[in-house]
Amino acid sequence: MPFPVDGIAFDVGNTLITDPFDRVLKMKAFELKRAFSQAGYTFSAGEITDAWSEANKRVNYPFISHFYQEPGILRYCMDLLKVSGHERQDVITQLIIIYRSGLKPVITTDRQIKGVKKAIAELGAMGKRLIVFGNGRQRDTELCLSWTGLRSHFGTVTSSEKLGIEKPDPRVFSYILKALGTDPGRSMYVGDEPLNDICPAKRAGMLAIQFITKDHVSTPWRNYSPKKGCRPDAVIDSIGKLPEIIR
Repeated sequence: MPFPVDGIAFDVGNTLITDPFDRVLKMKAFELKRAFSQAGYTFSAGEITDAWSEANKRVNYPFISHFYQEPGILRYCMDLLKVSGHERQDVITQLIIIYRSGLKPVITTDRQIKGVKKAIAELGAMGKRLIVFGNGRQRDTELCLSWTGLRSHFGTVTSSEKLGIEKPDPRVFSYILKALGTDPGRSMYVGDEPLNDICPAKRAGMLAIQFITKDHVSTPWRNYSPKKGCRPDAVIDSIGKLPEIIR
C-alpha cells in the first residue's frame, strides 16, 4: 500500500548523488602520480588510492565534505605515505585541485542521475513538498545539486554546516519537519545510512525509506545493516521507485 505523504526530505551523499570518490581517483590516476613525481616522490596509482581511501575513511570532523575532499583528509594521506618537508603542502594543494577538477564530470555522468531527476520531477508534480538536508558543507551541497540539475526541484537545501548541527542529532529532524511544514506521520526522510538517516527519522515520528544498492553493500567500511528498533518503512534500490510507493 502506498504511503500517504505530504513532504519528503532527502539525504544527499549516496542517496540523490552517488559518492564520486572512487571514480574520481580512477579518472585522475595519472595526474595524481605526476603531482607526486614533480615533488620527488614515486608512488604507484594503487599506493596513492589505498592511502587516500584509508584517509577518507578515517578522517572525520564536523561538517567535513568527503565529496569535495578537504586538506585534513590529505594531511592524513601524506602521513600514511610518509610525505614530509616543505613540498608537503604544495602536494596537498595540487591533489585537491586535481581531484576537484574531476568531480563535476563524474557526478554529472553518473548512471543514476537521469532516474533521480525524473522521480523528483514526478514527486513535485504530485504536489509533494521537497527539501534536502545532508551532512557536509553548504557550498558543496548546493554546487553538486546545481551540476546535476536537481537544485531547482527543492525549495530548501540545508547542510549540517549551515544549521550548525549534524545528523543524527534529533534537532536536525525537528528542523526538517519545520522546514517541510507537514505532520510527522505524513513526512518522509529518504537516506542510506541506518544510524544517521533511518533511526533518527523514525524517532521523530517520520516515515523512513532506506535507499541501498549493491554498490552500497559492497563498501566494507559502511554498515548498512538494519538497527534494532528502527527498521525502515521500506527499502528501495532506485530513487526512481519512490513515486510508486507514495500517494
